[in-house]
Amino acid sequence: MKNLRIYLIIVATILSISAKSQIQVDSVGRVGIGPTNPNATLDVSGLVHLLNDATTPLSAGQGTYFQWNNLTQSTGETDIINNQGGGSGGFAFYNLSNTTTSVNGITPLMFLTGSGNVGIGNTNPQYTLDVTGQINSSGGTNAGYSFWDRTNPSLNWSLYSTGGTASIWNNGIGNILNISQTGNLGIGITNPTHNLDVAGTVHLNPGWSGFTIDWNSGGEQEIFPDNNNYGLIGNSQNQFNHLYSTSIDCNALYNYSDSSLKEDIKSLPAILPKLLRVISHTYNFKKEFYKNTNENEIKNYTRTRFGYIGQELINVFPELVHKSDTGLLSINYIDMIPIITKAIQELNTKSTIDSIQYTNSIAQLQNHIHTLTTQTTSDSVAMQKLIKQLESDSLIIAQLNSNINTIYSQITSLTSQLNQCCAKTTTTATTSSDQIPKGTDLKSTQSIIQSDVASLAQNTPNPFSQNTTIGYYLPSNVVNAVIYIYNLQGAQLNSITIFDRGNGSIIISGNSFTAGMYIYSLITDGTLIDTKKMILTN
Repeated sequence: MKNLRIYLIIVATILSISAKSQIQVDSVGRVGIGPTNPNATLDVSGLVHLLNDATTPLSAGQGTYFQWNNLTQSTGETDIINNQGGGSGGFAFYNLSNTTTSVNGITPLMFLTGSGNVGIGNTNPQYTLDVTGQINSSGGTNAGYSFWDRTNPSLNWSLYSTGGTASIWNNGIGNILNISQTGNLGIGITNPTHNLDVAGTVHLNPGWSGFTIDWNSGGEQEIFPDNNNYGLIGNSQNQFNHLYSTSIDCNALYNYSDSSLKEDIKSLPAILPKLLRVISHTYNFKKEFYKNTNENEIKNYTRTRFGYIGQELINVFPELVHKSDTGLLSINYIDMIPIITKAIQELNTKSTIDSIQYTNSIAQLQNHIHTLTTQTTSDSVAMQKLIKQLESDSLIIAQLNSNINTIYSQITSLTSQLNQCCAKTTTTATTSSDQIPKGTDLKSTQSIIQSDVASLAQNTPNPFSQNTTIGYYLPSNVVNAVIYIYNLQGAQLNSITIFDRGNGSIIISGNSFTAGMYIYSLITDGTLIDTKKMILTN
């Protein structure tokens, strides 16, 4: 019955149009309403207006609409494509499935406005595609969504899922972004293993100036700002706890030193003895320390360095040594500065004291030199007088020696006469000491006579060129005995203290003096015993 009604409506329409010669039926049964050569079973050129059998339209004021299966308006029977109305020139798509609401009260499932915006689940779309609800794509290995640029296919984009990984694809670039099942995001990486895994340059620009993470020409990672001398790593309120780096190039390096941040402030005690225990070294890093370093930077590791050894310094200043979580020791060289400063202050104080003591010592030495100079001048005058006296005494001594030799000859003659006399007659002495035994050596007698008198012998050989010997005799009761050697100007050249008593001798080396005539004297207990001359030749 329903099909018959629709058929009658179509026939009536055809007859009406046919009457005006606007309907054509070709040989294969294709009907054209308007077109003279229909290309489809029903080919209409112009407006088609279908009315249902209700007494009123779906909504007053609406224009052309199409309606199917709406005879009873029961659930699941009605599909509608209806003019949106309101003068916008768009379309609304309705369906009565799963509802018993009348057609006039149904909310459209999709809108196509006159301005070209499409709304799905949205009666007032504000964008080209405005969706309220979820979008789902399934089926195939790379199910997803594609966005096409008709003028430039290389700009086409696709959003799809493969093996649980969501990906964004660009026809001109390829795979760009991937999100794994574990939530890792990869940019330029198909299998991200970190929360954010990027292959290539990263640029962040939160405001006026951003920063870039990139690789330099040497193959090393770099993080740098867009503008030179701009940007911070951390700030005064939010700081990083530790920075690991093998080298830092900077214009200035500051340590927090405000008194408001410190407590238990004390002056350093004497530190110099402790600092002197610190051993300074030169060293080079082992190759395994910089084995993965860029070739352009290797020279910074191969050059000779100056510093301390952590294992040594920790025994002297443990506060300056830090141990990492891997057990490596590092040194806080900056905190060594106050220690060195204190040591310099101690050295300066000691230097000042030493300078004062040195100045005082110089003054004392100058006074002593002045006294010695005065004394030397006085002694020189006295020495000149002594030399003249010695020269005079030498003549007297020579005369005395001559007299002694004469007396010795006389004693020898008398002794000979006495021995001859004693040989003829026997003489009885009143005491044993009054008798000179026969055969007594007169030289021994002379030695006995002189046994209580100190004497100085002439040096032998004289003159001499290498060594000469000076003999002497000192009685046992002599306390101090010294032989002095002078030049002819009276300057003392040497003094030899004699400790042995009795007959003795000393050896004078010719290498100790230059060629010339010298005077030597024996003085015992402050008394001049004798003075003689000796001659040294080349």
